[in-house]
Amino acid sequence: MDLTYRADELDLEPAVQVKEFSNRTVQEYRINGNLYMIKITPRYGPPYYLVDDTGSGELEFRRDDPSRDMIIPKWTLMTW
Repeated sequence: MDLTYRADELDLEPAVQVKEFSNRTVQEYRINGNLYMIKITPRYGPPYYLVDDTGSGELEFRRDDPSRDMIIPKWTLMTW
């Protein structure tokens, strides 16, 4: 399988799909059909981002700026 592409074969302009909900707006960003970022803008509060940095399909949380690295604190709230 040949996975090489010429530059003119790639669509490098992101396609943005906007979904409106009663409490938030969701913008999905895709390049060549691959989802790489989601911007969630709550009705109240600052927007936040889910970003696929590695191309693995797993989205990671980012607050305010999708390009800035952020470490998410994790706590154990309950165990049983």
